Amino acid sequence: MELTQDATVQMGMRVSPRLVAASYILELSSQELQQAIAQEISENPAMELVEKETCPACGGPMQGSICPACLSQQKLSPTRAPKWRSWRAASRSSKPTREGSLSPEPK
Repeated sequence: MELTQDATVQMGMRVSPRLVAASYILELSSQELQQAIAQEISENPAMELVEKETCPACGGPMQGSICPACLSQQKLSPTRAPKWRSWRAASRSSKPTREGSLSPEPK
């Protein structure tokens, strides 16, 4: 009488329902996502939509009228000049050309 013992290792991937739901949500366009959220809120009375004001510069959440992300960025580089200039500042540093358009003054 002969006794044998075999051990086999099998690896496989299974797709969980949670992964399918996450994949579906990631495939949605912005408009479709907003519609899905609105539908879920209307179907589930325990859910409510809480809208938070976002920073127009970085898109981060605001705390009152201050953006903490932009504020900390300003503290990190206080000597860095802003990327934008007002129209008046731009017009002062430019002179009109013959065609009437603005060109930068030579330095």
